[in-house]
Amino acid sequence: MRSFVRGPSGRRRLPLVFAGVAVVASSIWLGPGARAQQPPVRSGRIISGVLTTSPSWECRLVPDCLAWLASDCDPALAGRDPAWLASIVDVGAMADGVTRRTFWYGEAWPAGFVPGGMTVELWTAGCRKLDGHRFWKSPPRQFGLIIPASARWMTVTANDKVNATWTLS
Repeated sequence: MRSFVRGPSGRRRLPLVFAGVAVVASSIWLGPGARAQQPPVRSGRIISGVLTTSPSWECRLVPDCLAWLASDCDPALAGRDPAWLASIVDVGAMADGVTRRTFWYGEAWPAGFVPGGMTVELWTAGCRKLDGHRFWKSPPRQFGLIIPASARWMTVTANDKVNATWTLS
């Protein structure tokens, strides 16, 4: 036990051992959830989500998104934050067809208003909707998606949500 407490130079090692144990124990106790989260790679806010009774609200049904489609996906009409009815963002740099992303949207106004959801659609650079890559989600407000390599744009529209925020990480 004496060699554990004092090293060859005669100095005490015990405080160093305790410090090491404390670091390991705190990292186990805190776990991955307590560590700093990566910031979202894309985010936005939609000021007004049309109040409907439909199960989804697609890009082609929303005026600002429809104007973007009519312009052949002009980049000048994308990237508005906050957006009126549709967030339109460039996801070309994230489109690898492999990385699993997390889409999340927050409660909208009025707080606790559960009906409705968000519709996420993916589009090519040539303004063609990618079939099979449309996601409509009402609570729970989070889901995973993989952005295919052929995607360039992502549209997010709100249904029965006002002042809705969303993130993609």
